Amino acid sequence: MKLQAFSFTALRLLAIYFVVQALGTLPSAVHYSLYNNYSAAIIIWAYVPLVLIGVCAWLLWSKADVLAGKLTSANAADEAGRNEISESALYRVGLPIAAIFIIVTALPVFIGSVVQLLQINVSEYGFSSAIASSTWSSLIVSFLKVALAAVLLFRADTIGSWVSGLVNQVKTQNK
Repeated sequence: MKLQAFSFTALRLLAIYFVVQALGTLPSAVHYSLYNNYSAAIIIWAYVPLVLIGVCAWLLWSKADVLAGKLTSANAADEAGRNEISESALYRVGLPIAAIFIIVTALPVFIGSVVQLLQINVSEYGFSSAIASSTWSSLIVSFLKVALAAVLLFRADTIGSWVSGLVNQVKTQNK
C-alpha cells in the first residue's frame, strides 16, 4: 500500500469515528436545551462540541485526498515505486493524524468545562465546591491535551525522526 493511500484511508476512518463522537454529544446538548432553564447563550454552547466535531469530520472526509497529499508530500520521492511504508514515513503521517484525533476529542471537553464554570459562577454553588474543582481539573487536562496535540501536529517530522532513530538504535543494540 502506498503511503498516500494509507493516509487517505486513515483520515477517512478518523472522519467516521468523529461522526460517532459527535452523535455521542447529542444527548447532553438536547438535555441542556429541553430540561434546564438556562439562557440562550449557555444553550448555544451546549451545541458547540457537536458542531465542532461534525465540521471536523466533514472536513476530514471531504478533504482527505488533499490532506493525505500534504502529509505525504515530503515522502513522495522516498516512496516512489515502492509498495511498503517506511517506519519514519509512518511516524511522519501517524503523528499528525493522532494530533488531529486528540484535538477533536479534547476541544469539546475544554469548551464544556468552560460552560460548566460559567454555570457554576451564576449558580449557588460557588467556586469552592467539589463541582467547581472537578471542572477546573477537567479544563486543565483538556488544555494540556490540546497543547500536546499542537506539539505533535507542528513537530511531527522532528518527533518522528527522533522516535525512528531511537527505535533503530534499540534494534541495533539488541542484535
